[in-house]
Amino acid sequence: MRIALTHNLRVTDSEEEAEFDSAETIAGIERTLSRAGHRVEPIDVTGPGSLLVTRLEAFAPDMVFNLAEGHRGKTRRAFYPALFEELGLPSTGSDAYTLCVTLDKALTKKQLAGWGVPSPRGRFVTRASLRSGGLDEMPFPVIVKPNFEGSSKGIGQDSVAEDPIALGRLLDEVLAKYPDGALIERYVPGVDVRVVCVEGLPALPCVETIVDPGYARRFEVFDYRLANVDTRFVERRAPARIPAAIQDRLRDFTERTLSAFALRDVASLNFRVGADGEVWFLSTTAIPSFEPTGALCAATQAVGIDYDATVLAVLRAAATRHGLLGLIDATK
Repeated sequence: MRIALTHNLRVTDSEEEAEFDSAETIAGIERTLSRAGHRVEPIDVTGPGSLLVTRLEAFAPDMVFNLAEGHRGKTRRAFYPALFEELGLPSTGSDAYTLCVTLDKALTKKQLAGWGVPSPRGRFVTRASLRSGGLDEMPFPVIVKPNFEGSSKGIGQDSVAEDPIALGRLLDEVLAKYPDGALIERYVPGVDVRVVCVEGLPALPCVETIVDPGYARRFEVFDYRLANVDTRFVERRAPARIPAAIQDRLRDFTERTLSAFALRDVASLNFRVGADGEVWFLSTTAIPSFEPTGALCAATQAVGIDYDATVLAVLRAAATRHGLLGLIDATK
């Protein structure tokens, strides 16, 4: 099978590129697919869309293994699967609609409320909407997040406000950097648990994010520095050490979320388990990280599935959906 491995390559340590993949991660996926007998063409999508189309048409892939995040705008992730569909190219992962909606934190929460998936009370704001006021009803403390970002971008220990004055200052800072909008959400102390799903694999164990107790932080927030800089203080524990009843609730909410957004092939869902045992949905991504130290690999390794088998399971799920299993079997 001819596979185009589309991605954005992370070439700096800047926050702007936090969602992008490292050269090591891309090389690891390329090796896995090549060892399985596929011809792989890594394509960094950064740059003009016309160049991407030219490269895709020249390579003529049977499948696109898509990890592309995009650079700009609220619909940046959706651009690539929409393009692949228009070009008639099968690709891994969810479609453009799902990638667009799940990048919008506020819209995701609103849609999941109709499916009975609870999330902390929140409100989407822009500079224009703030002119009408109306934040008096927010329960403090609250956390402020850029509404259209992933990888904990724009989130730090100073993202929690404990009173209206602090909230006003915080909103000024966030909206200055992320003018498309911010999500104000009730801050819930607790444990971060991630549920990852790969179609065709058995149910994977929940993954608990554990932060070294010696790490200095004021709030239980998995912020940008922990996610991208101070990763040595973070441990992924699978299975998570949480009661069976909470695990059942997580599974139930996961199934509802998968259905609500038609997530396919691979997905990752973030939850917060409060000290009282309540489970709150935080976010979901249809393009989870394939870093060997990430939650996806922690979950699969916990049930004896190695890195290569994890990557190939995603490919097989997409090939099954597109009716291309014969091409995979032909490479064996």
